[in-house]
Amino acid sequence: MTDPAGEALVAAGLPAFRGAARFARAAMGTTFQVFIAGEPPTYAEQAAQAALADLERLEEDLSRFVPTGDVARLSAAVPGEKVRVGLDAFECLRIAERVRRETGGAFDVTAGSERGAGGAQAMLLDESDHSVALARGGVGVDLGGIGKGYALDRMAEILRDWTIASALLDAGGSTVLALEPPADEDGWPVALGGAGTAAGAVGRVLLAGRALAGSAASPSHPHIFDPRTGRPALGKRGAWALAPSAAEADALSTAFFVMPADEVRRYCDAHANVSAMLAADAPGGPQVVRFGPGRVHSRKE
Repeated sequence: MTDPAGEALVAAGLPAFRGAARFARAAMGTTFQVFIAGEPPTYAEQAAQAALADLERLEEDLSRFVPTGDVARLSAAVPGEKVRVGLDAFECLRIAERVRRETGGAFDVTAGSERGAGGAQAMLLDESDHSVALARGGVGVDLGGIGKGYALDRMAEILRDWTIASALLDAGGSTVLALEPPADEDGWPVALGGAGTAAGAVGRVLLAGRALAGSAASPSHPHIFDPRTGRPALGKRGAWALAPSAAEADALSTAFFVMPADEVRRYCDAHANVSAMLAADAPGGPQVVRFGPGRVHSRKE
């Protein structure tokens, strides 16, 4: 499972706090990392490995490339056919559908196979039996823009079960989820860059109890499409979303990349727990604007 939104949070900017242990595993076409502070080394490793071990199951459930997985089975179904899926796939699809509605189709996990058809509801979800049906033909499902964030949320639940309080989880440098910061720290520092920029080129964020995700594309090689039009989204170097969950932040960063600035502003005004930062093309380098009542606080070096 790869993320077409690209790598906008730069992994090189992730922390190396005194005493913070780092653990990593390859999954979903990228590298997941777990940083844990304030725990005995052996216990930290056991907790981190328990969280990382869940990635294999999640990838099978959420990837469209695993023929027996839930998403692949749904994509192969005929229109109107109800496909029962597991709890994780259903919850991820439910979040994706909610973000699609709230962004007017700027984020759409069904748009990949039918350019320009985004915006209209293509999935029918039934809470009673955790089944999903595709509403029309020519539609497939791709969770690349939300699956890694959802995986971080599930990993965080496992860490909490292990009573881990201070941790940072990272999915390929594009989505990060922070629990509490290390003792005597205000937050976990995360560097923001973008396509063609270095770590920290856009700014730095101290993250605690929240998730941050970014999407970026090079002006010369646009690869993020607006599902509402089927055309490449132009004019931005990067977009970031700060939200309570990593799945939501992951999806919103993609939506914010294709949404005009005034649409992003209206979204953040209507959702007090979401903030955004956009890096727009401008002479002399990206021009950064921020939206939301609890704005993304960044410190540009």
